[in-house]
Amino acid sequence: MLTARTAWRSDEIVRAGVDFVGLHAECSDLAARTGRALPVYHTGHRVLVGPLYRGTDGPCLGCLEYRLRLATDAINLTHPEVGLWCGTRGVDAELGLGALVDHVVAAERPEHLRVDGIAESAWEMCHVVDESGVSHHRLYRSVGCYLQHHHRPRPALDRGGRLSADLRTDRFADPRHRDEFLRHTTDALVGPVTGTVRMEVSYGAMTGVVVPQSKNMGFGRGTRFRESDFTAVMEAFERMCGYPFDERDLHDTSALPEDAVRLGPAELGGYHESQLACPTSRIVPAGREPDRWVEGLRFTEAPTRVFVPAEVAFYNYEPAHGLDYHAARRDSAARRDKHYVESSSGSAIGSSPAEAALHALLEVLERDAFLRFWYREDLVPGIDLGGNLTPACDELINRIDTAGYHTVALVLPSPAEVPVVAVFAVHRAGVFPYVVCTAGSGGDWDSALEAALWELVDIVRNPTDRTESQIRSRLATKWAIETIDDHIDFHLLPENGRAVVAKTRGPRIPLPILRARVIPSGEHTATVSGAATIADIGARLRGAGLDDPIFVDQGNAELGDLGLHAMKCIVPGALPMTFGMSHLRVKGLETLRAIGRGDLLDSADRLEPHPFP
Repeated sequence: MLTARTAWRSDEIVRAGVDFVGLHAECSDLAARTGRALPVYHTGHRVLVGPLYRGTDGPCLGCLEYRLRLATDAINLTHPEVGLWCGTRGVDAELGLGALVDHVVAAERPEHLRVDGIAESAWEMCHVVDESGVSHHRLYRSVGCYLQHHHRPRPALDRGGRLSADLRTDRFADPRHRDEFLRHTTDALVGPVTGTVRMEVSYGAMTGVVVPQSKNMGFGRGTRFRESDFTAVMEAFERMCGYPFDERDLHDTSALPEDAVRLGPAELGGYHESQLACPTSRIVPAGREPDRWVEGLRFTEAPTRVFVPAEVAFYNYEPAHGLDYHAARRDSAARRDKHYVESSSGSAIGSSPAEAALHALLEVLERDAFLRFWYREDLVPGIDLGGNLTPACDELINRIDTAGYHTVALVLPSPAEVPVVAVFAVHRAGVFPYVVCTAGSGGDWDSALEAALWELVDIVRNPTDRTESQIRSRLATKWAIETIDDHIDFHLLPENGRAVVAKTRGPRIPLPILRARVIPSGEHTATVSGAATIADIGARLRGAGLDDPIFVDQGNAELGDLGLHAMKCIVPGALPMTFGMSHLRVKGLETLRAIGRGDLLDSADRLEPHPFP
């Protein structure tokens, strides 16, 4: 009979009950001397084997315990293995552990466990043995590991990578590679993805994904669940990067170089006195400078360092808690301790830094174009939807029409001349829910229009669960608006939505004319350079009076191990998409003067809450 109190080899350390800190220290010491060490230990009625220590900065018992606690602690998630991490006294179990331990110690990683793009040093196998058998779990390094505090090297913003026509690298071009990535990152016990929720929607498939390290779920849409699952996982990882997990990301003002370039209200926008006086404001009194900064790179031929306020670089950052993500996540106190309130707008994920940076930039341009449309007082042209549409767009519009809505599409004014489209669904009966909208951007007008329509279909055919009376009571005035949902709900009320519809009555342009307007980007090839595309957009921005884009690396050890990169883009002078009347940043942005709204530089008296696209 083999028990967890029996040692089989000199490179095993066996424990009954779990002292993760002490066991980690012993394993680390043994691995440093011999090259490897394997912990075997009881937790309740189970025996755990692994992770194997190799004397490197690989996954450890700190990663394991943190992930086990995280899985049970995730919001709205009751984990069946909640007792697994409780250190209890050892119990004897008649289990065939000897063969398993010999296999783990002797085996190198078999070929079927390797995944292109995922660092082999980033994971080890763990095995759980109980009366029902043996289960195998791939344990990745964790940003929350309290024993080794894993870091990652900072990748350069590469300038040589090529992207396909959809502006993505070829890593996940093959659906089988996406499936493989999902299979090897999904584990209900140790994550990093602990579960997916597939939802019936009006058109295609929709998936929600739980990454417990992320404050928010990720959601994805597609024609099939195979597509929506992958999109949702990528969004969940992107959302995870809205918080800093590495002390090296944050710099105190006193530690900055004397000649440091720092972004402020002139580049990012600021707040008027009436906004600061609003009870919902989280902004510190005027005149106080940020005290924590994050380094960004201005994307020019010779990149230069620029320092961005921490609240803008990481939109979930809470100054009161610093790097303590869980304290920040649980704290619901409304305190005035921020210099800026930011959103996820301009954050993106990719398989290379350039891919992530380009998509982050495109989102900034899309949101800036929408706000230019919203704030300006003249009308922008619309798109003639009466013909010359792609079959997909025709079908999507038909589904919106059958839900009782009229569809209107607008050409949004982008200083970078990137195709950006906003699409509005207006209730034919003129009643609640009156108007909703979405926006899309891309390399051509058809893809931008289709992207916007795709999302709009799900919104109009899956109505809000908030009633008209609830919204009317909560949002009695525009100053009560605080969240994304409030921005949407406010314009569902007909008396507010009519102001939106009034701005959609510009002249219509046939799609063939728009297609002919797309600025060629050199030769039409199967691939493009991500860096060259960013540089080309930057030149257009400078020509329109804006500045070169600045990129902040939001990545961390966990993301880097998966071969992923996250970027936050800031275009100084562009109109930022934020939420809540007290947190709309307009003061100091000269862009508003250029579109005829210089009054917003002086006061917020005529500031109106934007719809959310």
